[in-house]
Amino acid sequence: MPVRRRLTTTFKRTSGLQRPGWREANEALLARAAVKKNYVRLPAWFAAHGGPGDRAQLADRLERKNQYEILYRSWSETTHAGDVEELLKRDSQPG
Repeated sequence: MPVRRRLTTTFKRTSGLQRPGWREANEALLARAAVKKNYVRLPAWFAAHGGPGDRAQLADRLERKNQYEILYRSWSETTHAGDVEELLKRDSQPG
């Protein structure tokens, strides 16, 4: 059974997603899902129904771009080990 059909079947069996409003949102997310062999990547919830493609665009649309730049972008880099390369360089230098 193809991955998309398997995923759709799984979601259809979830009664909460069959309620009005939820069903349409689920179908919109599935329509934008990236399917590769046995890998499925669902888009972010805000991308359904033609929403923004990423968090930066969402922040811009909500007029929260400054908060996004200060909070999310800087914390994300730290959380995702953006500083590791710098630390490794510093540790490898004779001192």
